[in-house]
Amino acid sequence: MRTGRAVNVLNAQGVLEKARKTFLPASAYQVTTNNLLLPIPQYELTLDNLTQNPL
Repeated sequence: MRTGRAVNVLNAQGVLEKARKTFLPASAYQVTTNNLLLPIPQYELTLDNLTQNPL
C-alpha cells in the first residue's frame, strides 16, 4: 500500500490463482483501493478519543 502497487500485485496474483484453481469464481481476487482500507479498532478509538470518519 505504501508504494501504490498493492492493487496491481494482488490482482496479478489473483489471475494466477484463478488459473490454478478452476473452482474459484471470476469475481474472486478483484481487489480495489477500498479493499485496502481498514477501520480503526475500537480500543484505539476509546484510547485516543477519536471518531471514525468524522465529517
